[in-house]
Amino acid sequence: MSEGSNHGETEDVSNPQPSSVTDQRAAANKTDAQKRPDDYAGPVTKRVVTVLGVFLCLFTLFQVNYNVLQTQSGLAVFVGVGLALCFLTFPFHKRFANVKPLRLVDGLLAILAAACCLYVLVQTQPIFSSFWADGLSLGDRAGGETRLDFIVGLVGVLLVLEATRRSIGMIVPLLALAFVAHSYYCSGQPIATQVFGTIGLSCLIGCCLMRVRVRKTLSARPFCNRWGFLAQLRV
Repeated sequence: MSEGSNHGETEDVSNPQPSSVTDQRAAANKTDAQKRPDDYAGPVTKRVVTVLGVFLCLFTLFQVNYNVLQTQSGLAVFVGVGLALCFLTFPFHKRFANVKPLRLVDGLLAILAAACCLYVLVQTQPIFSSFWADGLSLGDRAGGETRLDFIVGLVGVLLVLEATRRSIGMIVPLLALAFVAHSYYCSGQPIATQVFGTIGLSCLIGCCLMRVRVRKTLSARPFCNRWGFLAQLRV
């Protein structure tokens, strides 16, 4: 009897059960956090991702060694396959990773990204010169882009921002949008350029100085006092 009771106690200790709903939610959240991005993809999507990944590696090696395509065309293929992989691998959000309609939207976004980059390839390679607008390649008509060029470029930028948000987070897309807005609204305006340039430089210097200050202070203080310093730190 004593051995059986001890065995039962051992099982209870080795396999603890969540004692409340909060513990169950914490366990579920921990499981989601430990999942890799490709764990949300289905079996068909995983096969497509594998094929695209192998193709991208082989294409990169082939293009670097033999340089068959022009530089802009090679970059277009690389970006197109990369964006497709990103949309197929990273869901819109982890909460909606198992929603089938959103997964179908991810597939459509991957196809749309590949189509945008294919447009750049067609409009750049001389073999497709019969499809060029006004007989000029995409690089030769810089400054005189057609309406279709503008639409494809705008869609491509939005897709890149969305792929960046999914894989990295919101910081980089917001920073990119800030630079785009700065270059668009401050172009040819000396006063606005000086004001925004000064503010941007001041913020950059301030962030760098703050980072250096924090690093030096943390390296000089014992580990037990670091959190107290961070709590009292003011910008």
